[in-house]
Amino acid sequence: IEGLGVNAIVFHSRSAAALARTALAAVCCTAGCGTRDLPPPIPVAEASQSIPAQPPPQPIPPLECRLDLLPAEVQAVMRRLLRDFPDDAETEFSVGALFDFCGQSDEAIRCWEHCLLLDPSYGQAHTRIAIIASRRGDFELAAQRLQQARAAAPDLPDTGLLLGKTLYDLGRTEEALVELERQAEIHPATEEWFWLGQ
Repeated sequence: IEGLGVNAIVFHSRSAAALARTALAAVCCTAGCGTRDLPPPIPVAEASQSIPAQPPPQPIPPLECRLDLLPAEVQAVMRRLLRDFPDDAETEFSVGALFDFCGQSDEAIRCWEHCLLLDPSYGQAHTRIAIIASRRGDFELAAQRLQQARAAAPDLPDTGLLLGKTLYDLGRTEEALVELERQAEIHPATEEWFWLGQ
């Protein structure tokens, strides 16, 4: 290679890796590094084997819920919805809301947890689980789920208010004030101002 002060090299039919190795050797010679024994190029097949293959994603099992606990007049509608829109987060959220409306909160939670498997960003499912936890007096769980809801969907309007009220119920007044003030700035003229006044 004339520009590098090295005797001309005639390249026969070689792979791109071999060409790159030869060019690197030429540069090393010009820089005064002397002749070095460079490691042979890794064959393409071997290189591909050195990168561990990612395991295929595990399939999400279908939703299992007790539709027979719903009023008879809506069971057929819910079955049709789940049949026509399988593995659909919005559909399963709606089925969960109907379960909750009918007083079947455990089945509602089952639907919303499965909804989150399908779409982890569905913050409303976290919020509805938190509301049930609050009704049951489990304010620690409610606060955790509301924080998850806010992380998944920061723009949900009621999440911050519910989180502030829940923190207040836990006696974590300073955290409640910070959350309510933050929400009052994001959503002015809302119920957060009333709770700040309390």
